[in-house]
Amino acid sequence: EELEKYFEKRIINSLKALGVSVDIRTCVSTIDPQYNKFIQWQFRKLKEAGYIIQQDYRLAWCPKCNNPVSLDPAEADISEWKGAQIKEYTIIKFKFKDMILPVATMRPETIFGVTNIWLKPNETYCKANIDGEHWIIAKGAVEKLKNLGKNVKVLSNLNSEEIIGEKARNPITNNEVEILPGDFVDPSEATGIVMSVPAHDPFDWLYVKAVAPHLKPVQVVKISGFGSAPAGELLAKHGIKDTKDPRIEAVVKELYKLEFSGKMLDDIPIFGGLPVSEAKVKIVEYLEKSGVGDKIYEFSVKPLHCRCGTEIIIKKVPNQWFIDYSNREWKALAKKAAEGMVTYPEEYKKELPAIIDWLEARPCVRRRGFGTKFPFDDSWTIEALSDSTIYMAFYVVSKYINTGKISLEDLDDVFFDYVFLGKGKPKKEIFKKIREEFEYWYPLDLNAGGKEHKSVHFPFFIFHHVAIFPERFWPKGIFLNWHLVVEGQKMSKHLGNVIFLDDAVKSFGPDAVRLYLATGCSQWADFNWSNKIAQNYVDLVSQIKEIINRASEPGELDHMERWLNSRFNRMLEVVTALLEKNEIKKAADMLVFSFINDLKWYTARCARQPSKEILKKWLVALSIFIPFTADELWQKFGKGDIFSQAWPESDQAAINPKVEAEEEVIRNVLEDVNEIKKITKAKKINKVTLIVSEKWKYEVWNMVVAGAQTKEIMEKYKKYGNDVIKFIEKIKYIKDETFLTESSEYDVLCSAKDFFKRTLGCDVEVLRAAALLNPSPELAKKAKVATPGKPGIVIEAEQ
Repeated sequence: EELEKYFEKRIINSLKALGVSVDIRTCVSTIDPQYNKFIQWQFRKLKEAGYIIQQDYRLAWCPKCNNPVSLDPAEADISEWKGAQIKEYTIIKFKFKDMILPVATMRPETIFGVTNIWLKPNETYCKANIDGEHWIIAKGAVEKLKNLGKNVKVLSNLNSEEIIGEKARNPITNNEVEILPGDFVDPSEATGIVMSVPAHDPFDWLYVKAVAPHLKPVQVVKISGFGSAPAGELLAKHGIKDTKDPRIEAVVKELYKLEFSGKMLDDIPIFGGLPVSEAKVKIVEYLEKSGVGDKIYEFSVKPLHCRCGTEIIIKKVPNQWFIDYSNREWKALAKKAAEGMVTYPEEYKKELPAIIDWLEARPCVRRRGFGTKFPFDDSWTIEALSDSTIYMAFYVVSKYINTGKISLEDLDDVFFDYVFLGKGKPKKEIFKKIREEFEYWYPLDLNAGGKEHKSVHFPFFIFHHVAIFPERFWPKGIFLNWHLVVEGQKMSKHLGNVIFLDDAVKSFGPDAVRLYLATGCSQWADFNWSNKIAQNYVDLVSQIKEIINRASEPGELDHMERWLNSRFNRMLEVVTALLEKNEIKKAADMLVFSFINDLKWYTARCARQPSKEILKKWLVALSIFIPFTADELWQKFGKGDIFSQAWPESDQAAINPKVEAEEEVIRNVLEDVNEIKKITKAKKINKVTLIVSEKWKYEVWNMVVAGAQTKEIMEKYKKYGNDVIKFIEKIKYIKDETFLTESSEYDVLCSAKDFFKRTLGCDVEVLRAAALLNPSPELAKKAKVATPGKPGIVIEAEQ
């Protein structure tokens, strides 16, 4: 409890230091007694609905902690997530003399095509009594079978060479098959005994060809476009002749995918003609009913370790409690809720139905750890993900507990039924107010969490809401955060590279941290925290301060004022739209970096500082990212604090595409001249001549922008011949819809001559292509290639 209080205080203080508004009246911990009562009510509701079940089941298990272990990517229980899942192998009991050779396979439907059995050569196996039957198994399988509840007694060891070359009998076809050496067999996987189906397994095909070419493949599955040995045909297609070929794994996946959509051969007994997907399930059932089938399980990635350091096993746990996410009716409700949600990014919404279908019954209790006692057996504690699905509903109640307006004794099922479900009558008048407040805040607008919760926490959050609350209280949105990595490594508790929020704020200041996170985090990529870059944001905040402090009084509304007004209001329009879509990074980038670049250009062009009028609005917008700095600077402009100011609205009348296009011409010219200087390696530019394009090109440009057809343009300007065609081809994909004229571009360039001279350090002459008389070859060449917005450029320079 002391540890929980320490972190609660530290988290709250960290958020406050960062400038986050926190209503601490709602604080609650999952170990608080009021929260425990809420969760027990939740689980009683789930059981009433039939979603809590009890059954024997196999689980990932820590033998030291004596607990089920979650394999989800949130790393709740494991030391490092490796994408591991539990694989199910079907055991098929081949007869060998008076014993059983239990082959393990993930493709039981191919039992009809077995040509031989593989054993690891010169490997120690053992004879064991398994539930009264004598099996030959790899030594590593002994503990696995014990953990699955089998009664196992090892009788003796034997070397695999003692039985290699012998024969075993297929329990389904009654055919005898050879036992052959396979050095690829992993004795630590499943039973250590593998069946060979060369017609349908690329590895088996290659090994059989090498070791026992006399064996003939037996077809079981038919797929379109293939003959009697799909594995061999697919290998031949890819030119693979050896098991060491790195492409073979891809071929295996390709074949398995094709065959899963195939059908069993018609002459297969009982299962002939069935789709493979259906036959697989029925064959497993048939094997088990016939007493010749069983199961064994493995992790898809090994080894896995619990957070305590112990290697995780797969164990059969009797009478384990589960939340039954496999319930079809419940899945249907969850999908309906997901359909009505907004997710960020949008792609996650498309993934949710498949994730909901994929979820199965999940253990919901553990023997050890903090949390809520399971209401149906208090020897168990509800595990961490299962008690964190509808907690946001409890914040309203928590406020009234924390402020002493209701007591712990008030929190019974009758209370929760009334507050959250509107059932029954309130025992106290204040319960009505709590119910009203809950109805005001719910449904939840947005649940934000890390991308590792895509397949676990978020779907559970949906499932539990639809199980308990009426449809009008179903959640509305989910926001996926990507990981925060530190200097290229994922920030994680087990790596020990966690940067605490309060430490970052102390080192760099709250506004620098906020701005760094806002411009660095996105919904599409992990964010790499770097202390060096964080320091750059300290400098950026200082730069913003300097810009505001140098603000000038409003002056004459000249060309540059109109341009800056247009750029600001266009930017504000886009930023507002981005924020409404939760595109925070894009909004912050545009509001900060893009507009600072505009301010720099403005100052360079007209040699004065931006006016207070625009910077006041900019500062209000910036306050959502740098509140401390913004509020401090606000005192320069007016009374009160900045947080009482409304979000600035974009002035559409101030957006002037023509002025922006004209200024873009000047910017392009400057960039082009500097690029030419760089390419020609000129030491000094003595003179720049700018040649404005011919008038007909502007007219053609404007016709293209207006959507005129090429035929119409050609008829009007046919006297210019092929030059018109070439020009149309050059500009037909233009996105700029600004209408330009020769005279306006000429005037703009002339008005910027002093700026060019000041910036480039040389004289600048502006000419019209149409007015050139006896031009030099160089001038004539540049005049010909000049286009609207891109004047021809001739440089006289010292090399």
